Amino acid sequence: MRIRIGSVAVVAVLSLICALPALGCQAATDVSGDWVLTWNFGGESRDVELLLEQTEQTITGAWVGPYGGAPMEVNGTLEDNAITMVIVMPPTASSPEITLTLTGPVEGDSMSGKLDFDGIAEGTWSARRPE
Repeated sequence: MRIRIGSVAVVAVLSLICALPALGCQAATDVSGDWVLTWNFGGESRDVELLLEQTEQTITGAWVGPYGGAPMEVNGTLEDNAITMVIVMPPTASSPEITLTLTGPVEGDSMSGKLDFDGIAEGTWSARRPE
C-alpha cells in the first residue's frame, strides 16, 4: 500500500508541475549577468556590453559603450517577460543629455525590441548572452 501511495504522490506532483505554465505559474525570468547588446539607429549599429542585476522585477546595472569611457547606469523593470531599461547618457561637448529607453520581450538567452532616443527618434536593439 505504501508503494502505491508514493507512486500516486509522484504522479500528482509531476502533473502539477506540468500544469503550472498553463496556469500562468511559469518560472521567473532572470536577466542577471552579462549581455552583448547591439543597437541599430540611422543605418548604423553598435555593440555594447550590458551588465545586469535583477531583484524580483527591478533591473539595475551598467552599459559599457563601444568607445570606452565610464559605464552608464541602467535601471528598469521586467514584468511578464517584457523588459524596460532606461539609460541616461550624460551630456558631452557636442550633445545634450539623452535618455535611451529600451523595451521588448525576453526569450531565454535573448531579448530585443524598440529603442527610443529621448522621444526624438527610434531604433531597434537586440541582446544575447555571450558564449
